[in-house]
Amino acid sequence: MSFLLELAERGSYSPPNAEFYFTYNHNSGGGQAFLGGRPHGRDGHPTDLKALDGMLAEFAFRSQEGDENEQLVRLGCDDTRYRIKPRGSNSTQMKLEVQDKRNPSVALAAFLLLPTPCGARKSKYPETHTPISEDNFWVQRVEIRATYPDATSDSVLFDVRDILLSSGVQVKGSIDTIRNFRLDYEARISFVLNYADREDADPTISRLLAPFASWYRGEREFDFDDAVSSRDHLVSYLVTKYSTQFTGIEDPLAGVMRTVHDSHETELCAQPLVHHPDRTFDYPMNLVSFGAPGTGKSFGLETRLKSFLNDGGTAERVTFYADYTYGQFVGTYKPVVQQGDHGRDTVTYGFVPGPFLRVLMRALQSQRSGDGKHHLLVIEELNRAMPSSVFGDMFQLLDRDISGKSQYSVSTSHDLRRFLAHELQCSELEASSISLPGNMHIWATMNSADQGVFPIDTAFKRRWDFEYVGIDTNEELIAYVEVNMGADEYAQTVNWNALRKAINNFLSHQGVNEDRLMGPFFLPISVMPGSGDDPTAEERFLDQFEQKVLMYLFEDAGRQCRSMLFPHGDSALRYSSLCTAFRKQGISIFHHDIVAEVGIDGTNVVS
Repeated sequence: MSFLLELAERGSYSPPNAEFYFTYNHNSGGGQAFLGGRPHGRDGHPTDLKALDGMLAEFAFRSQEGDENEQLVRLGCDDTRYRIKPRGSNSTQMKLEVQDKRNPSVALAAFLLLPTPCGARKSKYPETHTPISEDNFWVQRVEIRATYPDATSDSVLFDVRDILLSSGVQVKGSIDTIRNFRLDYEARISFVLNYADREDADPTISRLLAPFASWYRGEREFDFDDAVSSRDHLVSYLVTKYSTQFTGIEDPLAGVMRTVHDSHETELCAQPLVHHPDRTFDYPMNLVSFGAPGTGKSFGLETRLKSFLNDGGTAERVTFYADYTYGQFVGTYKPVVQQGDHGRDTVTYGFVPGPFLRVLMRALQSQRSGDGKHHLLVIEELNRAMPSSVFGDMFQLLDRDISGKSQYSVSTSHDLRRFLAHELQCSELEASSISLPGNMHIWATMNSADQGVFPIDTAFKRRWDFEYVGIDTNEELIAYVEVNMGADEYAQTVNWNALRKAINNFLSHQGVNEDRLMGPFFLPISVMPGSGDDPTAEERFLDQFEQKVLMYLFEDAGRQCRSMLFPHGDSALRYSSLCTAFRKQGISIFHHDIVAEVGIDGTNVVS
């Protein structure tokens, strides 16, 4: 199924602009359209959801993004503008008032030429041909950004950034066979616009796609009834004209994609407009794993990496740092030691590839040899360097089509062209431009809360899939860790995970962002005291607690609320005093709310 990327689990879906989102309740008969997260206010800064109370909302899509003809296309007909109201007196969410208006899920599907969402009830089709029609589907979640077209009006645009589709069948009140897909809506829009300009296009298909092309170009206002009528007529035409290849169940654009024409007749050909080979090697292409410190981002990536290698792939790892450069990452001319006459080493200059180019070369060579191998570049600490500068012109290659190949190529310099021609044993003309093949993957980790990191601009972010690692992910792996803290009357046996969560909860109430809290592995498992008889294990843990946890809270995450976090004596004034107090008082150095919560979660006083 084109334009869809199936997600292994919904929890892995977290695009770069995920702070504000719309969700639709698939079991509802209508009206259950909710808003969550933190929208941007008129000043461009995040604000509370309640600031949107009473405003009139409509969805909008960026068409031809990045192009000089970029348009913000609004779904602003009477049936697709929704008043924003509180969901309930005790709820932090807001809702869209649907009532007699078009269901937002249905409206979005009509605009994007998707099949009609069926809801999560009994499947209409016992035998189907595509993932989204297999078990029914609905627009489950849309990542959006709030923009304001008029400084004085009460209207707000929901600028769509990412769309999640889900499919499943309702069975006795629950949802069965759920599958989740990320929809590449930009590719759908681009395909419609490109098809409309084809000289050999089927005239009937062109006529039925014409309204969508005009909406995507911003030439006229979106009309829901016209969209539904054109889509349904397109399905009927494809079923009639190409009955052996199109059943009417699947995505109509999938049917259009397969219609390639010659100058004599209009028959469905075997080759699609966009080559989409079967993807048996199902790993993400451009992936950034991010989250708070100690959540196990690198560990999770390493686990996935082992699976990748077991499936026959190869991998290379690099760590970014502040002074890391394009030349180090991609390649540049450097002094090279070569063995000269009489066995003597001589120094000359030659083009030396960096890790990006080395992995690219292996991927291209695999494609040319047909060995079927996939190749991976792992980037640790992506934002400790300036990513857009390190990638340079290779940044353009990160836009991938449905097969994983770069949508756009990059012209090579004279030096790089000669190097590629030599390594790939091809002509310099063939090496005059490069693109990423579908068997090259790039995975990265980052933590936006670390001091000294560089910002990542939106244009760079949108070319990656972002995977958020939650603050409590895999906490069960450290649930057993208990350690004695404090001395004399302060002596207690403390559960490390309970203490970590209590500190996080306190910091959250002080306004500290989640990406600055502590994950389960903020202290590595290697220093966790276990069930063995090692008499030094507990002391090592306490040393690490001082050096890592207390230092981090004192200098970074808890810096703005030290006097509340450490309310006793002069612990909040000097780090040395804090460590001294900790050795004697244990967790009693913390605010009484933290102590009380840890006691509830499993602290035992040692008498």
